[in-house]
Amino acid sequence: MADATSDKPQMDNVQATVFSLRLPSSWYPDGDFKRWLLHFEVCAASECPTAVKSNYKLLVGTLKSKRNLKTFQVATFHEFQRVTLMAGESMRSFAHRLQLLLDRACVTEDKMTNTTLLLRRFISGLPKNYSRQLMTGAEIKSLDEAVDRAQLLASVDSHLDTQTMATTHEMPSLMEEMKQKIDNSADRLDQTAIHNQAHGAAV
Repeated sequence: MADATSDKPQMDNVQATVFSLRLPSSWYPDGDFKRWLLHFEVCAASECPTAVKSNYKLLVGTLKSKRNLKTFQVATFHEFQRVTLMAGESMRSFAHRLQLLLDRACVTEDKMTNTTLLLRRFISGLPKNYSRQLMTGAEIKSLDEAVDRAQLLASVDSHLDTQTMATTHEMPSLMEEMKQKIDNSADRLDQTAIHNQAHGAAV
């Protein structure tokens, strides 16, 4: 059986290599460690000695040990709990953003629990009028169903806004038309009064 400490010199060499590598420009700024690792792999492939590249698992293990995984997961879950629909963002994009955050937070592997967390956060992250309608409506069992209903609500709102704008634009012409009718009626009344006065004087 190999000595448990036999890998230590090799690990030390790998760590030294990691510290001396020219890393990608930023440290997974969007929270996606896997994506950053792909960028790092390009750097490592061009700069690492052959002996280090041949033990990629050891290299990746060292990288992961440099990253405080627990702290990252907690911070990501806190972000997940605070995120809301952004101005101009589609319902589908918002749901996808939530899914990515929850995946990175690694809260649980239980699909039912993840679905519940996603549904609650999706509904809570919507504007209050949408959230209220989704919570008081029929039971929603999946994120896709919630997205579809939210899109329908947004579509109805958009249609109503369009109608309101059209009515607003029509108001000046309607007011002018009403004013013209009132003026015409007033003219007819004046003419009738003048006619009656003239007729009375003649009699």
